[in-house]
Amino acid sequence: MLGVHETISCEDPSFPVLVAALFAQVFGDNREQLVHATDDIACAYRQLRMAHPKYSVVSIWDTEVHDVR
Repeated sequence: MLGVHETISCEDPSFPVLVAALFAQVFGDNREQLVHATDDIACAYRQLRMAHPKYSVVSIWDTEVHDVR
């Protein structure tokens, strides 16, 4: 059986408010306007089907060696 310790979870509406508050705390009035959107949620979580799955390629960024694996 395969498994990972991480799970995907969608943010709730309080997340952008938390981030905005933290930015305001750190940068005060000296900051760019924050913009938040979830327009790509349907595409972001691998819901797009492949025309030919047997030819698909998967890669990840290795943060230890700073290269694609």
